[in-house]
Amino acid sequence: MKPKRGVLILVAVSVSLLAVPGVMWMRDVGAVDRLSLFLTDPPIHMEHIQRWQLVGPFKDPTNGSEEEVVAREVANDYLRSWSDSEETINMRRAARSCMFRRRCRSYESTGSLIPLYQLFPEDQSSAVYAIGTITCSHAMAVVLDINVVPGAVWLNGRRVLSFAATEHGGTGLQTRRLLPLELKSGVNDLVIKTVGKLTQQRDWMLSVGIASEGESGDIWLGRRSGNLVERHLVSAVEPIDIVQPSFPISMPVRVSLVDINGAVTYGVFSPGWPKRIPTSALPEGYYRITLSAGESSAMDEVFVGDVAEQIKPLMVEPTRAPTLSQRSIQLDPLLQRYKILMSPQYAHPEESSWQRKMVLVAKNAVLANRMKDGDADWTKTPGFHFRVYISRSDGSRQPYLVYMPRGVSGLVPLVVEMPYATQPLRPFLESALAIGYPDALEDLAEAADRVGFAVAVIDGRGNAGFSSLGESDALEVISDLVSALPVDEMRIYLYGTCEGGARALKLAEDYPAVFAAVGVYGPAIDTNDSWMTKLIARKQGVFAELQNLNGIPVHVEEGQFDNVPSRDTLDEFMKRLRAISSRSMLVTQKDGLHGTNAAESRVFPWLMQFQSHGTRSDIATATDDVVSKAESEMAETKNP
Repeated sequence: MKPKRGVLILVAVSVSLLAVPGVMWMRDVGAVDRLSLFLTDPPIHMEHIQRWQLVGPFKDPTNGSEEEVVAREVANDYLRSWSDSEETINMRRAARSCMFRRRCRSYESTGSLIPLYQLFPEDQSSAVYAIGTITCSHAMAVVLDINVVPGAVWLNGRRVLSFAATEHGGTGLQTRRLLPLELKSGVNDLVIKTVGKLTQQRDWMLSVGIASEGESGDIWLGRRSGNLVERHLVSAVEPIDIVQPSFPISMPVRVSLVDINGAVTYGVFSPGWPKRIPTSALPEGYYRITLSAGESSAMDEVFVGDVAEQIKPLMVEPTRAPTLSQRSIQLDPLLQRYKILMSPQYAHPEESSWQRKMVLVAKNAVLANRMKDGDADWTKTPGFHFRVYISRSDGSRQPYLVYMPRGVSGLVPLVVEMPYATQPLRPFLESALAIGYPDALEDLAEAADRVGFAVAVIDGRGNAGFSSLGESDALEVISDLVSALPVDEMRIYLYGTCEGGARALKLAEDYPAVFAAVGVYGPAIDTNDSWMTKLIARKQGVFAELQNLNGIPVHVEEGQFDNVPSRDTLDEFMKRLRAISSRSMLVTQKDGLHGTNAAESRVFPWLMQFQSHGTRSDIATATDDVVSKAESEMAETKNP
């Protein structure tokens, strides 16, 4: 098959909680002259590799949890019976040798993902090899886009990539690589090894493809963030080392450093891309680094200098006195977050994810030091900020994260992201919910910038379910932001994933006058149709007051490989929802797993078309009501 010039084919290997959205894979690669990678949203055009030979699973009988033992000893012993080693595996040998072997199976792919957890459910810590071929009419350049932990990739018998389980923090999201390769004319053998773990069993996936194109030589990465640099925290004498992406060396690339004021402090245009940026001439502070090639860009953040020196002046300001300014109150979560990251339990300065978390603290500290007029104006600037409100329900301080979009003036629409259940349950500033997954926050930020939304990431009082105390957290956050920031009261939305999706739906049912629309991914809703509820003809949870969503548009996304909620439950929910809300819709995300799947990028643009007739008075009335109910709940708990 010969694709037209301009065709895109993408390679991504993923063993992570987030799948690559909207991808199909190509079986054969046609003639191209030069390299150009387009990762557009949605993709321009893709096809998939239709036939795979899967060899495995291989599990060490004495210690199946040790991935290196699994892959090296057991797998290699088996493979040597029909191939010399991992390096000499190919489709022809596999097909011939697997005809009468138990550890081999063919797989006909209909999309980008191979659901290994479905194909090998009984082997929970095992190595599997996926073997396929790519046929080219002549030699050509391609790019592998890979996310795999742990595992390895071979092309034509040569190991081209290998990931250990602990590299860069040990998650697939943090080991993404764009790898330029040369395919030969004729048949190319691609072999991918991946190891599934017990804790990742339902998410053991593999997605594979190749990106190649033609005439312009441009690379289009879209706006992609995170791990562009080797270290996110550097001293004033250390250089900034670029490690991502692996652009072809011939590509002209512009690198810019934008300081906290938005001024470009460094830029270079060269027939490659610089691997090192000197910092000796840079003032200490926060910088956003952008790498551009043609129409594409990749972004990341760095802090140059000593974070502790930014924190010291703030530490002497009172944050717990009886009478405090808004500035002092809002400094408290920032300083608490710094102390948490520096504590023995959480301090991992060599890990990329820890550095990225500290950059957020450093950036806010720089802003707070510059704005000392008694206000908390730094939380109005673009980016993520820690905020806190004093709860009317119990007088406690409840921190949350707010994101302010770039390039927006005037009133800003607000999305409240409802929390999903987390284990173990920790205070918000220590939890994975808000600050444990930098990549998830970057997905949120990119979507918010695209449509000009402010986003509040809240705690919801932990795993509080549908309690009034949990709902009061959302409405008190809204009240806090409406009073402090230029929030458009007619464009307040709810968004949530898993349990957060169910909580978003329930909150909209309880206080429909406040919200313009709701977006959810894989909402953990349940009919609760026990024999007792059927006997008394009463629905519970989200289904209890579904009629209150009358007129509120709801965007529901489900993943192709997601089973939350069950198919029957989701069908019943959508049937009832569409009967009362004609503008609501259900979208199945191809290759989607249970997780965010960067769903904000699709849901936020949909939300922005709707507005309510909500006013500040509606918000105040709803907040008064939920606070009263929360106080009653707490009183009942103390005096059952």
